[in-house]
Amino acid sequence: MEVTTTEHLLAALRKSRLLTDAELSTAYQLVPAAKDEPKLLARKLVRQGLVTIWQAQQLLAGRSAFHLGRYRLLERIGQGHFGVVFRAQQMDMRRVVALKVLAGAALSEPHTVARFEREMRVAAQLEHPNLVRAYDAENASGVHFLVMEYVPGRNFKCWIDEYGRLPIDWACECIRQAAIALEYVRLQGLVHRDIKPSNLMVSSADTTSAPSVKILDLGLARVVSEELEAAELRLTKPGHVLGTIDYISPEQVESTKDADIRSDIYSLGCTLFKALTGEVPFAGTGVAEKIMARLNGTAPRLTSLRDEVPAELDELCAKLLARDPAERFQTPGEVAAALTPFGLTGEAVVLHSERPVADKNGGTLVGRPAQLRIRELESRVADLERRLEEIERSGGVKQPVFQRRLTKSKVRAS
Repeated sequence: MEVTTTEHLLAALRKSRLLTDAELSTAYQLVPAAKDEPKLLARKLVRQGLVTIWQAQQLLAGRSAFHLGRYRLLERIGQGHFGVVFRAQQMDMRRVVALKVLAGAALSEPHTVARFEREMRVAAQLEHPNLVRAYDAENASGVHFLVMEYVPGRNFKCWIDEYGRLPIDWACECIRQAAIALEYVRLQGLVHRDIKPSNLMVSSADTTSAPSVKILDLGLARVVSEELEAAELRLTKPGHVLGTIDYISPEQVESTKDADIRSDIYSLGCTLFKALTGEVPFAGTGVAEKIMARLNGTAPRLTSLRDEVPAELDELCAKLLARDPAERFQTPGEVAAALTPFGLTGEAVVLHSERPVADKNGGTLVGRPAQLRIRELESRVADLERRLEEIERSGGVKQPVFQRRLTKSKVRAS
């Protein structure tokens, strides 16, 4: 029930156990200035750093449950196929973590819970800079959740949703780092089985800065996918992997258990295709149609949707998306090596020069061809012009000065 007075808000705050006695005293001192307006008091609590914006919203809605076992929930940061993700604080260690609270359907049977806990113990032993670390799997009053490393940033899907088509070098660098992580996974004898944009966390200031990529959900995807298959929940049934079918390999359609690391490579190819074109390789109006296209068709070429893609990268992506696993790259390490010429090589390197660039140790690193960068910039200018035209047609811009400047400008190599 939504709170209507500051006293009701303070009652919810006391019940929440979010604040110490000293912090509660500070909260009470803010009451006179709030003039019995609970929303105003909530804003003051946020400005004082006593609660987060999400906690304030929950308190105003009359909710006061913010603890899950040893963890205090700070904010909701995402929701996926397997459950809801929160940024949280481990109270005994004052450590900020991510909690993935699993949906009831994901772990519905006792044997599934036991297997999940075993898988998470294996995942917790893995440590790689391009993997989101899994710390533990816990159960608080019947609520199962995974404790993970908190990674600031956004998942790759959010970047794609914002930009539509990502810069070629930046997108290739993200996929290259994901391939490096998958090579480590392969060497541990594991397979992810659910590689897709929303399972890649990307930390970066923007698409001109070197990104840092970490893969999510290692272990969790294997447990859930195999349990669903064991229960004979096939891909064509409503609600099953609707968010994943665009990235699943053809062999996974037949058997999730038989999928190996080459299936992850295929999914990585679908992710790269989406990042560079804004579209998935196999479109369709439903799951069955997408499956048939994947089983019987050939993925379109990148260059059919984005003409500035280099021919070598076009061939590389086609190899990632080969229907026959034997025709793909056989290891993620091979994928990472093949992508290196197309991705960013680090913040210290001038990336778009044709001249060799000295690194910090006195060596040289060859930058990307300027011509490719020119084509990318031209494409961005065209996209901006198109968007501005759409805004003008809708009446949003009365004097398109910026558009005229863009039209007159010429892209030159630096």
